[in-house]
Order: sequence, then structure tokens, then C-alpha cells
Amino acid sequence: MDYTKIITIEPDKRSGKPCIRGLRITVTDVLEYLAGGMTPEEIVNEFPDLTLEDIRACLAFTSDLEREAASSFTSDVELLTKNPEFLTFLDSCKNETATLSLDEVEKRLR
Repeated sequence: MDYTKIITIEPDKRSGKPCIRGLRITVTDVLEYLAGGMTPEEIVNEFPDLTLEDIRACLAFTSDLEREAASSFTSDVELLTKNPEFLTFLDSCKNETATLSLDEVEKRLR
């Protein structure tokens, strides 16, 4: 679905969060209503400015964001596993049972 004409981002509206067609209803608002148990039809009835296509656009937009984040994470992991210093760090940690703090991890990577 092409959501680019439905999902808008304006810096001066809702702190730049993705909104629906310039309205003050964010993608997150819609997702929270869905997660809370509302059906798309109930959301549209509650907010007459919205359409079922708007709800689908929110889902498509979020799906694309998740796909991009997963791809980025995979790329980051691939880069790290090719980094000799990171591999040495992992090797030095394998016998430790305690969880390292972020500061300890950063120190070891320096």
C-alpha cells in the first residue's frame, strides 16, 4: 500500500510524529487503539475524520519501519561480527557469569 499521501510528518504538528493526512491523530494513536482492542471500524466510528484506508496506511507504515529497523539491526550485527576487537571482547566475556554494565562494555571496547 502506498501510504505516502496519507501518513504525513510535519515538524510543527504533534512534535513531528507521523500523523494521518495532516490531522492531529498520530500513527501511534491508531496503533494504541488497535492494541487496546478497538477494531478498525470502531476507530473510524469514534474518529469520523478517519477512514479504513487510513488505518491500513498506519499498519503499512509501521510494517515498513519495523522492516527497516530489522534490516539495520542485521547490518549492525554483521558489521560487529566482522570486527576483530568485538570478537576479542566477546571471547573475553564468554566465561563471565555476571552481567556487564554498559560502562564496562564501553571500557573493554576501547
